[in-house]
Amino acid sequence: MLTLLRWSTLLACGGLRLGCTPDPPAPLTPAGYERASSEYAVLAQKALAYQADFDTLAWAELLAERVTWQTPDAAPARLARHRLVGAWNGWRQAHGVRRLHLHGFTNLALLAYQPLALSGRRGVHVLTYCTATAELTDGRRAARRLSLCCHFDAAKRIDGLWLYSAPPTPEARGFPDQPGVP
Repeated sequence: MLTLLRWSTLLACGGLRLGCTPDPPAPLTPAGYERASSEYAVLAQKALAYQADFDTLAWAELLAERVTWQTPDAAPARLARHRLVGAWNGWRQAHGVRRLHLHGFTNLALLAYQPLALSGRRGVHVLTYCTATAELTDGRRAARRLSLCCHFDAAKRIDGLWLYSAPPTPEARGFPDQPGVP
């Protein structure tokens, strides 16, 4: 009986618009966002791990066909997935990176109802703070704190990746420059 009452109210007020006013929308959180599913944090960390391991085939599977890529010293660029993957491989070779290890992850998955200042986009974002330790082919090692933001499309693929590095610290001396836009 209750279901019949709900449907009849919906049809009378919402479906047929017979003089009823719809309920006001539920208020958003004060900042215009809420936590997104932790599934997105898992996907972001998985993508970043593949990227750091230079497993570009697995990384590419988690990327959208076109990805907005931005590093601290460059304007954002919208790249085809294969160009981004190629740039990443080129960065590794150009800087002699034997191994890159990301650790100490802190992830926060957010569903933004209004564009975030970090990306200029609405939707699901994962904010990540971690440490990157690079082992170079000449035997040197360097670590650097990284702040990243991944944006997901409706298919749960990353279509935006923004890198915001922490200012260099003494232990970050020798850390390779971030890959720029090809």
